[in-house]
Amino acid sequence: MKILGILVAVLFSLNSFAETIGMFSSQQAVVIIQGQDTDAKNLYDAMKVTPVEDGNRLQKELVHRTMQAEDVFSLLCTSSQLNPDLVSCTLKVFPSSQAIVNTESRWLHVGINDQFDAPSVARDFNHTGDRYRGEVFKSLDEKLYIYKTFDRRGDVASFTIEFKEEE
Repeated sequence: MKILGILVAVLFSLNSFAETIGMFSSQQAVVIIQGQDTDAKNLYDAMKVTPVEDGNRLQKELVHRTMQAEDVFSLLCTSSQLNPDLVSCTLKVFPSSQAIVNTESRWLHVGINDQFDAPSVARDFNHTGDRYRGEVFKSLDEKLYIYKTFDRRGDVASFTIEFKEEE
């Protein structure tokens, strides 16, 4: 509970600088997208889910589990209704058959290549790009990159999330 309070305070700090921050453990990786740039708002806008009102906030949440009920990732973005430019997002990635979390090198890779899961997850995100790769989101510091890959017919072949700390 104490960690949640600290995260909320950090996420809604008006004086925070733009950052994409990764925190790694053996059970999960947490990436926080916050700050005074457009990253969090762009990610919030890329999510094609209906926001849920929670007091003075609007929240969009996506959770993906494999067919075997393995947690893969959850993405929660919160936007202030008082100031729509005040947005923060938290991405949690869990080591699974579809996700690799490397705590030592501080990187993660989610690769959803299943013919059912990839299109299902991809439908929850807008994208831009060419007919083979659709960019969903790329942070300004280029640490976090989310994209869809399409086959020759234009169907989603894979959905990928990559995060890497700067060297």
